[in-house]
Amino acid sequence: MQRTNKIFALLLIAVMLLTFVLSGCESNNITNETTVTQDVTTVQAQNSTETTTAAKWNTSEKRTIVFSTINNYYTTALKQIAKDYTVLHPETTVEIEIIADNEAYKQNFNTKMAADKKTAPDIVHVNLLGANDAAIGEFMSKGWIVPMDSILDEENPYNGNAKVKDVFDESWLKFAVCSTGQVSYLPFDLVGVGFYYNKDVFSKLGLNTPSTYEELVEVCKKLKENGYEAPIGATVFADFMMASLADWNLRQYTDQIISMPGDARYDEKTMIANAEMKYDANNPSFDSLVTEDPEKMLAFTKTFDRKSAVSQRIWETYKGVAQYFQKGFTASTDADVYSQFMAQKYPIYVMGSWQVGTILGDMKKLSDDKKFNWGTFKFPSLAEPGGDFQGQPRGILIPGHRIGLAQKDDPEQTNRAADFLKYMYSPEVASKIYDITIKNGEFVQGPPLVKGVTLSDEVASYLDGFKVDGNMRQDWMNVIGAIYNYFLSNEQPLYNDAKQKYVEGKINWDEFSTTLDKLLQNKVADEVKKNNYDLDSKTNDKK
Repeated sequence: MQRTNKIFALLLIAVMLLTFVLSGCESNNITNETTVTQDVTTVQAQNSTETTTAAKWNTSEKRTIVFSTINNYYTTALKQIAKDYTVLHPETTVEIEIIADNEAYKQNFNTKMAADKKTAPDIVHVNLLGANDAAIGEFMSKGWIVPMDSILDEENPYNGNAKVKDVFDESWLKFAVCSTGQVSYLPFDLVGVGFYYNKDVFSKLGLNTPSTYEELVEVCKKLKENGYEAPIGATVFADFMMASLADWNLRQYTDQIISMPGDARYDEKTMIANAEMKYDANNPSFDSLVTEDPEKMLAFTKTFDRKSAVSQRIWETYKGVAQYFQKGFTASTDADVYSQFMAQKYPIYVMGSWQVGTILGDMKKLSDDKKFNWGTFKFPSLAEPGGDFQGQPRGILIPGHRIGLAQKDDPEQTNRAADFLKYMYSPEVASKIYDITIKNGEFVQGPPLVKGVTLSDEVASYLDGFKVDGNMRQDWMNVIGAIYNYFLSNEQPLYNDAKQKYVEGKINWDEFSTTLDKLLQNKVADEVKKNNYDLDSKTNDKK
């Protein structure tokens, strides 16, 4: 499964993070919790169904609704609740369709919707259909995705007839609104990136979890002195450390990269937040509702001084930590780094929140002498920020699974699919999805967004390491560097090589920043040509 591409698609849309408190269970016995939750869920769902109004479909007609997903996306749990739902509604069979990877998923949906909507899946991961809000807006404009606005105001028979929207923090729903001004999905969970660490190693060496980059470097020095050749196992997600630093400094220029009144792409209906935005260093969510203009961002990137003092400080901060990564880290795979962390070769590991369920599952399979206590912590701050580093740094925590409905022009089919989503988004059933997923050692994408979902204290504590104040705008990273495969395909290896050499001290800052600027200027030129931009946001460029 291509998790790197998956998370990249998710992280392109920056949203606001509000304080989200996970409610814990009284017991840490996950197996027992799962059994109890399953029994209670079925009983409550049956009872509430008996007292609700008649179904919005012909219950004498048998139909199948298809929930299309990717392997390990809560798949075991989804299969179970699909069976449970069919017990409640024998006339509706819920089929969980497993697609191989991201590209195949999007192609499957596009092909079927274009050829014959009847053959398309009914329930889809909207986040896998397009890389950004504009792409989802195109699907909505084509009539391929059902607007969720009216469904949110409907009663949920599986949640005491409360409105569907009542299980969400209203602020999160605002970010499900796409460029057409309509709600395009229901958010299920959050996804973040941070550090995992071996608590036993830290305890043995008297180390505390670091809150600043300076403390993190000191921790790594101590680990190195005690025989750990690579204190940190780094995946491509380590780049988000730089992204957080870049966002911290450059977010003050947000008004220069968003659509504003007078710009050709400004839409008063959907972008009013842009005109009303005011930068506030102490408000981590000041830009959470704004819409970025791609042409403006390219113009900003083109004129930014990559050799500036702020750019150098960001890269030197990264380098200070990256020198403790494993050798050849730019070519390492997620699987290799994970296996070394589990083998206790790397005491610290940079990865996303979705790994929590996997670690819990794999830890159970280890013999007692191989198991270890572990925890998580957030990307750190700077001991003395100073200069343009105002307020506090932001991290990454955004909606992960974004579940929507395909518009198949068949009200009967849509009503059945919408009812299954109501079932899935009831607190009891959503809790069951988490319980089964954790029990089976599959990916728990991150903290739940459905109010009332109960997790064990243990699981909640692991996910705490990913909860941050405010969500960064990751595109700032592409101004001073790049995340993943941002460069032209033939130039990506040049970037990886230069970054590795810079971290290892084989080239100096001037050499590295010169290479970096050249590669980014080439990328900007390619995007300008591809989109026929003139880098003047007030003109309506035509292809």
